[in-house]
Amino acid sequence: YCKMRMAINNPRSKTKETLYVGVKVFGVQATNCGNHLNKGSSLLVDGRLVAQEAEIEGKQVKWMEVIASDVRSNSSEFETASSEEESAEKLAF
Repeated sequence: YCKMRMAINNPRSKTKETLYVGVKVFGVQATNCGNHLNKGSSLLVDGRLVAQEAEIEGKQVKWMEVIASDVRSNSSEFETASSEEESAEKLAF
């Protein structure tokens, strides 16, 4: 799987706050993310929001992350790789 953090900027916000969200991507899309995305790449992520928790250094820590079902980017290399893999998967069934 591919694990990344996505920065979300709200252009309407007067305080210019940035929200960072963890994203996990699995399968072929994870490979494409690892191979074609860079820091600052524009993304559109569709998935489910899940609550996570763990004990870190003796403290209980909770956070939210997205388990992605679909990831899209404006990178032409990413889109081409995703389209080719989707076509191959459809033929396999």
